[in-house]
Amino acid sequence: MNAGESFQLSAAWWKKGKPLTLKPTGLGAALTAYERARAAYMGSQDNNLKFKVALDALDTVNDARLRAIALCGSSHADTKAALQKAAVIAAETQALLTTRSNQFKAPLRQLKSRVEDLKKHTAKLKTQVAAYEKVKVALDPKKRAANEKIIKLNLAYLNNAIQGGSSALQALDRQEQVLGDYFPKLAVEFKAGKTAFTTLRAAGMQLLDDYDEYA
Repeated sequence: MNAGESFQLSAAWWKKGKPLTLKPTGLGAALTAYERARAAYMGSQDNNLKFKVALDALDTVNDARLRAIALCGSSHADTKAALQKAAVIAAETQALLTTRSNQFKAPLRQLKSRVEDLKKHTAKLKTQVAAYEKVKVALDPKKRAANEKIIKLNLAYLNNAIQGGSSALQALDRQEQVLGDYFPKLAVEFKAGKTAFTTLRAAGMQLLDDYDEYA
């Protein structure tokens, strides 16, 4: 190992630089396993199993690195120094977490957006229908048709918000365990969004039933 080197997540780097007289550390095998696990995960970043396997493999690399440091003892100073310069492990861990968390951003945005849509269209529909029904009997057929067209349009918007939010909720429900295990802030955001959407969806579906005559 050359003086001044830092630890690398590369089996080839370790194979080339490890001292011939150093006792077996398991680091080469751990690095090889991690490189394979990382490649598998990066090719399928929405796969929770591959994500967890990659994280576990990285932990195994770190365990082997620490074992190698201990086995260096007072010998192999350059190798020991390189093994101790391992900021790359924390950076790599964060990179794995970031790539996985990025997969949750779109459905979380969709859920939040649909919550706001439901609030908007529920309030608008109630106001529109209440105002229309007060004057309905006094309106000529043309004005009735115009009012009912607007109500029908907002019923469609309401239904779209319910369907879109339900789709996002279904996608995130399947990820609830990994959210709780690795992304507590996102888990809190999801829980709040789920509670709000579930309540608003029930109210929205009731409106769809109540205003069925305008659909």
